Amino acid sequence: MARALILSLALLAAWVSQATAGMVTLVFDDGLRGVHQYALPILRPLGLAGVAAVIVEPLESGNADYMTVAQVRELQASGWEIASHGLSHRRITDIPARYASEAVSRWRADPTAPGMVQAYTPHQQVACVLQGELRLAPEPSLALASRRPGSYFFDRITGELHVNPQSPGADGEIRLCSYEREMAESRQRLEALGLHASSYVVPYNYVNDDVIELGRRHYARMAAGYDGDGLNRGADPHRIVRSVVHAGQPAQELIELVQREVRGQDAWLVLCLHDVGSGLGWEPWPAGELKAFAAWLRDNGIDVVTLAQGAERMARGQAKAAR
Repeated sequence: MARALILSLALLAAWVSQATAGMVTLVFDDGLRGVHQYALPILRPLGLAGVAAVIVEPLESGNADYMTVAQVRELQASGWEIASHGLSHRRITDIPARYASEAVSRWRADPTAPGMVQAYTPHQQVACVLQGELRLAPEPSLALASRRPGSYFFDRITGELHVNPQSPGADGEIRLCSYEREMAESRQRLEALGLHASSYVVPYNYVNDDVIELGRRHYARMAAGYDGDGLNRGADPHRIVRSVVHAGQPAQELIELVQREVRGQDAWLVLCLHDVGSGLGWEPWPAGELKAFAAWLRDNGIDVVTLAQGAERMARGQAKAAR
């Protein structure tokens, strides 16, 4: 009986391990063009796929440093997961947190610009300004805003928001876009482009209780830096921990980490990368390092999964263990 119990426990452990062990996820933040130009051609011949965490506004605007919509669709068609990285890549502490906190009070006539109004805001940044349902256009100076109805200028030194309404006395409350709006609308706008984004990758890896609660409300899963080393052994899909890959970090360091902490173990390593090959953005990684690391993962049988796949397998493994 004892021997049978031991064998049963060993089989259960092997069953759970088979569902979760040895997983690695490559998350490429921001949507920079090197991901399509270099990462896709490296991973696709190896039968591997990554996660593209896309900032929506530069994608929609056609910014040359970022991938086009067609290129992101090609990633998705190649088995990549597309995740939201926000509308404009803001921290929750820099803008209003929720829809309920978007209103701006104590508007007054702007003495320096007839027809404009101004108000003080305690926030460090302005993601966007709404008048009713109309999104106002940002201007780099008060002088330019004063000549363009339907625009605004935010003076970061004084904290004053100067707004030139769409028309004098136009209907609609003027308010600031919140972090919750950034999360919800980024998913909606990606979906409208044919990009299926059910995961949220937290900008700057900055997370607090509000971010977690909003992530649970608007997304099936969420990844951030938290306080971990990128190793996941739990099944909470809204607390996926990841680790940043730095510009000068050799692939061999990551290989040694996988050998030590992931290979053959019930662990899921989620890595935070940015641009590859073209040197754009923060912490760009050389294409040669990605090629070496990806080839090692393939040759050594390490499962490379998306966030959706990894979270599902972790949950399935823990459910089996609980039976």
